[in-house]
Amino acid sequence: MKPNIRTAALTLLPLTAILTAAFAADNADLTIKGSIRPSACSISLSDDALISFGTIFPSSLSQTSATRLASKPFTLSIQCDAPTKLALSLIDGRKGTANNGAGNAIYPSDSVWYGVGNVDGKNIGAYTIQRNDSTPANADGEVATRLYTTDGGDTWGRAQQVDWTEPGTRGHGWSVRDASAPGAFKTITQQWQLDFAIGKATDLPPLTSDIQLDGLVTFQIKYL
Repeated sequence: MKPNIRTAALTLLPLTAILTAAFAADNADLTIKGSIRPSACSISLSDDALISFGTIFPSSLSQTSATRLASKPFTLSIQCDAPTKLALSLIDGRKGTANNGAGNAIYPSDSVWYGVGNVDGKNIGAYTIQRNDSTPANADGEVATRLYTTDGGDTWGRAQQVDWTEPGTRGHGWSVRDASAPGAFKTITQQWQLDFAIGKATDLPPLTSDIQLDGLVTFQIKYL
């Protein structure tokens, strides 16, 4: 069976060539292909996106009030493949686990608190994140103005010196010359600051075994 099939196929090839030549057209088609893709941006965080407070000994914790630890600075960089207008928002991966006493020790507004998980139903601590003005933001090599929005990007305002983030509600942007809306940039670099506190020892689980801090925050880009 296989030799017959091969022969038939070979026989048809010359016939096809003859028919094509006999009915050749005097035009040709040119196909054009491509795609239009919105520019894409990536985010990177310093120190491998990890903030560690190391080992915290129970003896260092207050029995009557929250204990604040040293502030931790970190750098966020955004790289886009073309100038892009964007807003940056933060999402608390441990929503609902901020310790009230710890949060109030940093700033008395629960809208800016993030949680670090709970153990045996008890919230361990809280932290806040703010854009740090001590090192100006940089956008495409120029000093950038920090902007914020609370309505999804419909309106923008100039951020104050202490620029708190509010997980899930506040968006952040940057501008160089026009402070009414974010500009389009390829690169943005911004210094941030994380402040953390642990609840008073009497609010925590028994300090007879290890308690793990388990904070997680997601930085999310929204293209404008």
